[in-house]
Amino acid sequence: MVELKFAWRKEKREGLPKEDQEDLSLDHQKRHIDFLKRLDRIIKVEKKNGSLVNVPDSNKDLVKIQRENNVFFDDKRESSLDLEKLDAIIDCITKGFSLTDTTHLAHCSATTVKHAMCNAGLSLRPPFRYRLKAIQKGKIDFYARNTRQLSNYTDLSFHKLKNKELLKLKGYRLSKVHKLWYQIPNNVFYSANNSETIYLKKGINSFENKEFIVQKEVR
Repeated sequence: MVELKFAWRKEKREGLPKEDQEDLSLDHQKRHIDFLKRLDRIIKVEKKNGSLVNVPDSNKDLVKIQRENNVFFDDKRESSLDLEKLDAIIDCITKGFSLTDTTHLAHCSATTVKHAMCNAGLSLRPPFRYRLKAIQKGKIDFYARNTRQLSNYTDLSFHKLKNKELLKLKGYRLSKVHKLWYQIPNNVFYSANNSETIYLKKGINSFENKEFIVQKEVR
């Protein structure tokens, strides 16, 4: 939830020089304009998505709203981080870059990256090292981090995975790859942090989205 605040207090102007009274009026106007801008940003996001609760935590507009209204960004280290650098961090993590790569690409420390990830509700996306290429009609490509996930998906032991003919009967061809999350195409199956859980990729922000879990028995 985003809490939008604006102080409508009345400043005491009695006894102040005319110049100081004018400065107070200008300050009040600026705060009012800032409030309206923040409110307008929230209204636009809600019109687009129905409600802020429907917006993914990694959404740049939502992160900006949260930062502006200082609800989830109270830490001093985070408040000193400019929006451009914050966007760069979120973009790198969302795409699947490692913590080390993100620190280099966003030109910041690992501590800053971790803090930004925590506030944005993001977790690291692991690299995918194997692909089962579908070679039969009705099959879908499958990406995995390790051979254990491959075995779970195909019901073949590690040694049988090396047998091309057995894999062919299953409708797949195995190859080694090195793909980051953003490099994997949409509408493919994958297994990331849990060898027993299989997901369907539905866009860059669908990483381990519980709505897209695939039941093993329906493959």
